[in-house]
Amino acid sequence: MTRPLKTLLIAVFSCALLIAIAGIIKSNFLDTPYDGEPISYVSVNGESITAHFKTDNSVEISGYDFETVSLNSSPSASGARFSNQDGSFVFWAKSDDVVILKGGTVTFRGSQESVSQNALAGSIWKYTGSVINGEQQPATNGTLIILNFNDNRLFGEASCNSFFGSYQYSQETPGQIAFSDLGSNMALCEEAVMAQEDHFLNSLSRATSISFSENNLSLQYDTGKSLQFKLFGAQQ
Repeated sequence: MTRPLKTLLIAVFSCALLIAIAGIIKSNFLDTPYDGEPISYVSVNGESITAHFKTDNSVEISGYDFETVSLNSSPSASGARFSNQDGSFVFWAKSDDVVILKGGTVTFRGSQESVSQNALAGSIWKYTGSVINGEQQPATNGTLIILNFNDNRLFGEASCNSFFGSYQYSQETPGQIAFSDLGSNMALCEEAVMAQEDHFLNSLSRATSISFSENNLSLQYDTGKSLQFKLFGAQQ
């Protein structure tokens, strides 16, 4: 065998070996295997996303309004939190419920359809005013009323006093809700603040109908009358 031919064969063999090694490395380190089957989550509006967790504690998610996104695990006080490199896209899973935040704004909130029947649980809402017979009555300037939903309990701040109680809601009857055992502190504040607080708590106790999207919530307590809210955040 001539020296040029021998050199050529060695070069070809070396290239093939490098390609094979690269393939092994990619297989072992880049193509991380999945940890179980994909999990689907559904919002109260019927929108769905799919999450496929991996053995390296990362996740791939795909949804109705975005293509597949790969996210790595990130620090969390509770639940499992995954995000992209700059934190602009966050997937947060707590038990059977999940939240997606884009740029700090909640764009999806859902649950495993076969497990959870309460898409309200864990959400926090800010009261923005009431609609009475078609007329918008905004919240009193300088006040902040916050409503927190747990699994079947609620609590919040009515500007002057804290309040608490129970509620019944199921995605099987998504337009209906019932509040009970409402109570509050007994502090006194300015007349305008107390008037709004009394209106809010009395109306909340009478609410029977609910409608909400990812960022807005309405509680109807009488014909043509409702309490209006904007999404304020999620309990961590």
